Amino acid sequence: MKNIYIILMAISFSYYVAGVQVAYWIRYVISIAILVMCLLPEILQKKKIVGMDYFCLKNYIAPVIYIALWSMIIWCIKRPVGFTSSNITRMLSGCLNLLFSITTALAATKLFGKNAIKYSVIAIFFSIIFNTVCCINVYGMSLFTKYITQAIFSIDFPYGSSLYNLGSALEVQDATLATGFYILYFIFFDKEDKPKTRIKYLTILMICSYIGFKRTEFISIIATSIVIVVMRRFNQKRIISTIGTCFGIVCFAYVVIVKLGLFSDIVNYIGADVTGRTTVYKWLSEYFELSILYIGKGFTFVDKAMYESTGFASHNVIARMYAELGCIPFFIWLYWYLLKIPLNVLKKYNKFNKEAGIITFSCILYLFLTYFIGNSINFFCIQFSFMLIQTSLMFERKEKVKESVGGAYENCNFINAKSI
Repeated sequence: MKNIYIILMAISFSYYVAGVQVAYWIRYVISIAILVMCLLPEILQKKKIVGMDYFCLKNYIAPVIYIALWSMIIWCIKRPVGFTSSNITRMLSGCLNLLFSITTALAATKLFGKNAIKYSVIAIFFSIIFNTVCCINVYGMSLFTKYITQAIFSIDFPYGSSLYNLGSALEVQDATLATGFYILYFIFFDKEDKPKTRIKYLTILMICSYIGFKRTEFISIIATSIVIVVMRRFNQKRIISTIGTCFGIVCFAYVVIVKLGLFSDIVNYIGADVTGRTTVYKWLSEYFELSILYIGKGFTFVDKAMYESTGFASHNVIARMYAELGCIPFFIWLYWYLLKIPLNVLKKYNKFNKEAGIITFSCILYLFLTYFIGNSINFFCIQFSFMLIQTSLMFERKEKVKESVGGAYENCNFINAKSI
């Protein structure tokens, strides 16, 4: 079963192969198969959803449903220019991707427990290596060697050049950015494996990260690592409330910067190379207004419209979500993830796992940091890994409590639906 899981997830994690996008329906089929095998039987047996299942449904699936419903309301009240029925299917597809990634991670945890983390790392490795082999077959080994030796110094190759095309094909954003979750896990949260085992998996992950080379990932890992260290030394609730609130303010300030066209000024001032994002963000800024009455264009509408008109997606989940959800729903979205979820975890699970709040908040923080200049909300592997780290460590804690107090663990660790 382990080998089947690794193969299936390696396919699901493969967003591009040699520059060709893998059909999304394949991920849906694989997710449904895993859910039917692992999650559905337990739900049918119990005839109700309780414990961690209910917690995930309430905290992680509910906002996706609310986003879908709000989008439908927007399109009933005021349809944006260019709206067609394909926007509805695109929105539903985007929501399904989030729902499947969340529930598949939950099912994988139920099937393999904490080992699902290691199996998923192997799946990511196979996915990236397979793409690498395909790219070498297309571009040649000599060009690949040249890219690998130069990537650490610069990935800003001339547009349209062979090195640029190879780098674009190797830069599989989905699996590459997802490795950040696992790197943080093996550095900070893996308390059981020997150093030799942790180093082995960290080496695998670093190889994957280097091949896909995303500067965003390394910056996000460093920033999240600092927060983890701080949270281990001070009151978790206070840190979550403070950093979560400040981060939310920064997110809105970022939206303002994009809208006012200040992003290009800042980038030029510090001399950073953001690979054409200044132009993309200028286009993005035309889709929204800075007003408390702004109701948004609907989930996925802006991303779809930009790609169809310019050939580029938004590459900015933060500003895109403001443009698609509207002002007030945008702040609710920030509050839900940056404050409500980690504080709920801290309240419900901290007495059984002293790092429950740290684990959840660090995963959310890393995810949101990738949202600043990427399309992470669209990718299955990133969203799956975001959930897997959290659920695996929670379920792993459940087993420890079970061993120590016997059958009473269901009443003390996995909280029933009524108490949440």
